[in-house]
Amino acid sequence: MRTQRFYFSFAVLASFSLFFAHRLESEFLWPIIQPLEESGELSSLIEERIIEIRSLSESLRPLIQKEALKHQKFLARFWSIFSIGRLNLESEGAAAAYALYNPENEPLYIIKPTDECVFCLNNPKHYASPFVESRYPVKNHIPLYRSAQTDAFCYELAKTCGIMHITPQTVLSLLSHTQFFYLYPEIEKNQIPEKLCSIQEYLKNTFSLRKILQEIFTLHLSEKEIQERFDQEDFEDLTFFLWLTSDIDAHVENFRAYIKYVSAEGNPIYGLRKIDNSLSFPEINAGFSNALMYFPNALLPLSNRTRSQIHSLPLEKIQELMSTYRLESSYKAFEERIFTLQKAIEKENITYYECGLRLALLSTSEGKKLAVKNCSLKLLEHLAKDLIKIQHISHPEKLEKQDLLKLPFTSISLDGNT
Repeated sequence: MRTQRFYFSFAVLASFSLFFAHRLESEFLWPIIQPLEESGELSSLIEERIIEIRSLSESLRPLIQKEALKHQKFLARFWSIFSIGRLNLESEGAAAAYALYNPENEPLYIIKPTDECVFCLNNPKHYASPFVESRYPVKNHIPLYRSAQTDAFCYELAKTCGIMHITPQTVLSLLSHTQFFYLYPEIEKNQIPEKLCSIQEYLKNTFSLRKILQEIFTLHLSEKEIQERFDQEDFEDLTFFLWLTSDIDAHVENFRAYIKYVSAEGNPIYGLRKIDNSLSFPEINAGFSNALMYFPNALLPLSNRTRSQIHSLPLEKIQELMSTYRLESSYKAFEERIFTLQKAIEKENITYYECGLRLALLSTSEGKKLAVKNCSLKLLEHLAKDLIKIQHISHPEKLEKQDLLKLPFTSISLDGNT
């Protein structure tokens, strides 16, 4: 019975999309898993993962209990809804994300169990894997079974840096629910184990950034007009946040826009917020991804606010916080990004776009040296052309409607808030 359930879960890996095949260097996991199933080794491999998942959850229990004291109001409201609300597995995307609805059918929270992420044991969307080796990641240099604590840490980081308004409140927790996907044998005994999860507030009255950009492009606005449609301080704070996190999944679907105010001319001015921070803090600076780089707002020189934020980073506190959330293996790469930024902003009138190019160069050994050198923008673009796609949101009258949607950010996360 158990073998059949495991087989069903893993057999469908053969239907991987080209994206996942590419991430595994054009190999499918099922040809690797199948011999293990046939030899009887698969069950023991699964048991190892189950033990490791439980051990991770238990090891973080003291942190969760401590952090709960800081988020009492948030969690009190969450638990009141969790006990009576409806949990729904969202259909979009490859990782599991559950929306928690109140009795009035309003989504209030997004819950993401760590062990249901892509290539984790209990993924319910046919992207499960019994492996934990670094050669089977969903993204290079992002360890498996780390998504929940990364999500929660990113919110704590934003709060530490005084920019908590640009990402939703997110808390680490241990939850159990019959809607979660389990392979655990305890389920057959009606014992539902707790899962390590992130709980993120649902952002009401916000829109996918992709939707907003599509609307803006139909207006055939100038570069200056596009720039003015987005709140510059939100843009700056969010760009700074992405430099800190090195989110390698920062495509347009993982940003939310909202009407912050209306201009004197009657135009909506959009604020920006970042959701889904689980693929942040790689152990090596590679796979740089930031859709905001291509906005005309990025062509402006760094403001004094951003310069001050970079110079006044509480690095010791951040390092301690990273260790608390078990992200210490990513600190060296983080420190490298901060050093690069601090050197880069010695240049007068450096733009947000150029800072992004310099961070992208950290992906290569030669680039690490050039990232802090006094190079021209043209040279930086040439050096980074194979690392990121150089494409400004400029001259929109020459762009087709779908051009923006072809930006080089692979979308595997869910739409909207998830």
